[in-house]
Amino acid sequence: MNTLINNCNLVNLEKESCEKVSLIISDGKIEKIANSIKNNRTDIFTIDLKSKYVMPGLWDVHTHIGDLIPDPNNLLETETLPEYTIRAGRNAIDGLKKGITSLRIVGEDGDVCLAWKKIFKKKGFLGPNIYTARRAISATGGHGHGTLGSYEISGPYEMRKAVRENIAKGADLIKIMVSGGIMTENEGMQDSQLTDDEINAAVELSLNKGLIVSAHAWGTEGIKKALKCGVRSIEHGILDDECVDLMLEKKAFYVPTICQTQDLETILESGLPQFMVDKALSVKEVHLEGFKKAYKAGVKIACGSDSPPLSQFTHLELKHLKIAGMSTVDTLKSGTTIPAELCGVSNTFGKIEENYIADFIVLEDNPLNNLNTVFDPIMVFKNGIKFDEQYGLASFEDIYIN
Repeated sequence: MNTLINNCNLVNLEKESCEKVSLIISDGKIEKIANSIKNNRTDIFTIDLKSKYVMPGLWDVHTHIGDLIPDPNNLLETETLPEYTIRAGRNAIDGLKKGITSLRIVGEDGDVCLAWKKIFKKKGFLGPNIYTARRAISATGGHGHGTLGSYEISGPYEMRKAVRENIAKGADLIKIMVSGGIMTENEGMQDSQLTDDEINAAVELSLNKGLIVSAHAWGTEGIKKALKCGVRSIEHGILDDECVDLMLEKKAFYVPTICQTQDLETILESGLPQFMVDKALSVKEVHLEGFKKAYKAGVKIACGSDSPPLSQFTHLELKHLKIAGMSTVDTLKSGTTIPAELCGVSNTFGKIEENYIADFIVLEDNPLNNLNTVFDPIMVFKNGIKFDEQYGLASFEDIYIN
């Protein structure tokens, strides 16, 4: 259906301003933006937004839609693959309901991410765009082994095999586990786990297919190693000055998942094992310090939450990016324009411009003045289609957590 959106305040993040305009949406794209458009066509449905604010839909570029934190019913250990698949899809659709129109999934089990990507693309369900790494790649016994379908490799030959299989199955990027982390026991967060030849193998094959490599890397030395080998996206990241300089030199992106160490209340009430809580809190200060260095230096920072449900944690990450020192407009860019650039689709997504995909949210207030308004959108449009909630259904939390 073609739609005319009248009387809206269009938020321009580049100019940090708003302009009263009307939009015509046709075939899922923004066909025209003008100061005033009269509807003289019978094939156009008109919506009057009555001066509400419109901005691009949000992104979360570090997520696992089938993960679950907290998991009081131990579902990750007991549910079947069909149950896991349904829960992952519900998580993604609930995220769309709250304005998250695009996702980058950095490790998932059972090709669940590919199944939901395909059906969302075909509009069998209305859901977010999905860009996926499919299965993450860990060192044998290293971070993430045994979880979310991760490949375990030893040496560059096994790395190449894992990368090739991911590419053959339809991965949009390659995710490697360079260092230790929070969720795996008996390892330090600063541990470097992949060797140069293993990382180089991943980068070489990915570049041949025009894909980037994303690195789980808390460890400072692991970050430097990854960047020198050509990794373009650093996830989490305890950064020192050299890390920041390398990120600028290599034009790499930073996805800090800052809420994972800064939101004390969520960490303490998460139900996570004590070793995970201790690890997260042990790097709270140094993680924040490195983030501030990266932001001040001009590193491109993208919003990624690393926790489900998306409907809560994506917004939590944006809140903590702001608390950590980002300006409001830069926080909004971290959840819109910069993720689109990271995923290589900035010519069609992440902005409200003519010929761009019509993914946007309608807000009560001006988000440039009030970030909180973003967390409760009045309407969400995906591919020009207005998302309509199915009232009366059980919530994600009631089904899986409470």
